[in-house]
Amino acid sequence: TWQWSFDMNASKSFSLGEHRSLTFRMDATNVLNHPTPNFPTLNATNFGVVTGKGNQTRNFQAQIRINY
Repeated sequence: TWQWSFDMNASKSFSLGEHRSLTFRMDATNVLNHPTPNFPTLNATNFGVVTGKGNQTRNFQAQIRINY
């Protein structure tokens, strides 16, 4: 089946003098919090019934890096 997800990241660098810099980065997965339904059942009594939306979550991760 066809499934999709929207991930993104952003970063910003700051100069801390002539030879040093600070970088801040934020990564995000499933930004739109888009649910991906489970596969439909194939048994005779509930044929084609989707039993749930899965367990997708939106996740963020941040990072700070000092370059010298």
